[in-house]
Amino acid sequence: SFRYTMDIDEDGNLYAQGYYRGQIKMINKILKGTGIIFVKFDNDGNLKWWRNMENPDGISSGIRVDKDGNVYAWGTFNEYIKISGQEYRSESGSDMYFIKFDKDGDLKFVKQFEGNNYLLVT
Repeated sequence: SFRYTMDIDEDGNLYAQGYYRGQIKMINKILKGTGIIFVKFDNDGNLKWWRNMENPDGISSGIRVDKDGNVYAWGTFNEYIKISGQEYRSESGSDMYFIKFDKDGDLKFVKQFEGNNYLLVT
């Protein structure tokens, strides 16, 4: 499944997450395979940061930014997700992830919730 979500903060910065398959180029790095990418653009369209999450079969369901610039993203996965060197394996065949980044794109936490079917929260 393919799903792209975005949010805009009060300063006009755009935050997005989306699923990719194949090959994409981010600045000077080429990502191959499948996964979900998280990005922040300033209000002039300049890329401020990006993060990659390996995810062979996931759905990116939503992304929101709070007044302090913290970014919250969520979705589902069937097999595993891998972000910042940490791997999370599905417990039930379709788990939910909930991730927080700070305003600079530093990963603050990853939460995993076991499920028995897809949960799409928007």
